[in-house]
Formats: sequence, structure tokens, C-alpha cells
Amino acid sequence: MRERRSETETATMDTVKMEGKKKQHIADIIVQGLYENQCQSIDVFTLVCKPKKTLNSKKYGVDLICYTHAVNTALHSSTKVDDTIRYLSLHDNKYIRYFPGHTKKVVALNMSPINDSFLSGSLDKTLRLWDLRSQNCQGLMHLSGRPVAAFDPEGLIFAAGINSECVKLYDLRSFDRGPFATFKLAQDKDHLRFLHFKNVF
Repeated sequence: MRERRSETETATMDTVKMEGKKKQHIADIIVQGLYENQCQSIDVFTLVCKPKKTLNSKKYGVDLICYTHAVNTALHSSTKVDDTIRYLSLHDNKYIRYFPGHTKKVVALNMSPINDSFLSGSLDKTLRLWDLRSQNCQGLMHLSGRPVAAFDPEGLIFAAGINSECVKLYDLRSFDRGPFATFKLAQDKDHLRFLHFKNVF
């Protein structure tokens, strides 16, 4: 059987070691969107990489997917019905909450490293800030093109990339005032697919 599409996100919350006040997360489960109608969780500590669990989402479809901080829960964008983001319990395959608002395909989905906030970007040229505890959008930015987004490791800053034109940095506490830094990129006919902050220390 040929795989049509697979989006993979590593989960980091299932195994946690405490050393003083610092949490050290160990990735031991991978969740992936598969065949547009399924998501799978895979235990990466087993020698044979076979699915630990397969969950069907035939009604809504599955595209981008990422773990939240709660064990056995994930967010995913949809390929059917509408462009609502869905908060799924992987334990019993039931939806906890829906996040409506985007009017075109969701192309960016990023969870805050420190709390229940997450970012989503869409082909409707918007970037939205959410809180898992509320279906209402907490912040909205209208952009000039296709967005990608990422939180920094401290969860205080986020980056928004627009097409392949630029990357803008925002303070999460005052993003409505605009970016505090903008980096122009060499023009490319391809657009940015994702952003990632790298810890250099």
C-alpha cells in the first residue's frame, strides 16, 4: 500500500526526568498523520517500528499533527468538512475541543514549550494564537502571504515566516504592537515549510 502523505511530530512529554528545577524531556513516542484519515502513535524504543495504536478520523481527515503537554492528547488540522483544528484524546479517540476560525487549509501548527498556548497558520493568510482551554482565538494576525510559525524554547517569543520573503520575531506578551525584529530572506520561488529555533548553548 502506498503512503500518500505523512506528517510526523515527535512527542516529548511521555517520559520526564526531574533534575532540580529543570525538566528533561525524553522523546519516546512519535505521532504521525497518515493516509489523511488516520493518526498513529509509534513507540520508538522498540526495535521493530510498528504502530502502537492507529486512530481513524474518517469524518475530518488528518493533516498536520502535534502532541500537547497532556499525556495521550494531540492537536491536528483537518482535510475534510472545514479547516477547524481539533484537540484529540489518543486514549479513547474522542475529541476534547474544536478550534474554528481558519477559512483555508492550515499549514502551520506549533505548541508552546511551556504552557497550553499554540500557534496555527493558514492559507487564509492569518496566524492565530490559541489556548487549549478555550475554543476562542486569543490573538489574530493578518499577513501578506502563507505563514509558518514557531515558539522559541523559552516560550516568550515566536517567529512568523511569510512566504519566502521574511521572518519576523514577536514578543508573545505584546505581539499586537508588531515585530521587534525582521529578517529579510533571499527571494525564492518556494515558500518556507517550517521554522525551528535552535538552542546554541
